Amino acid sequence: MKPLIFATALALLGFTPRDSAACSCVPLEGKIDYREFLQKFPGAVFEGTLLRQERVETKFGIELKLTYRVDRHWTGITSAQVVVYTHTESSMCGVGAEPKVSRFIIATRGPLGLETGICHYVYVRDRKAFLAAAGEGSPPPKR
Repeated sequence: MKPLIFATALALLGFTPRDSAACSCVPLEGKIDYREFLQKFPGAVFEGTLLRQERVETKFGIELKLTYRVDRHWTGITSAQVVVYTHTESSMCGVGAEPKVSRFIIATRGPLGLETGICHYVYVRDRKAFLAAAGEGSPPPKR
């Protein structure tokens, strides 16, 4: 009888024996100086249109390999097309992408190259303030 009560209590509390994952981002405190952010950010900030999305096996598991055409950029971009990796699941902080839709991307440099996730967007909480401070960005590089 006690095991049944214990199992019922666990079920009511939402505990299950399977693994779970959740994305949790730590918000940045205070006002962000976006010009300084762009000078020090170890990655890329750009607006791009998704050209290709592939599921690829990496040493970290299955990842999405997203190939973007750069529409405009602020830092970290050296070519007109760029590849960014993200987790396949939003519970692991991955971000989705829609083909032929322009999107604002913040990506850091990691073991796979440029990598992005939900938590990268804590850096730019206010898009209007970012654009006011950082300007409209530069056109894509010619190469």
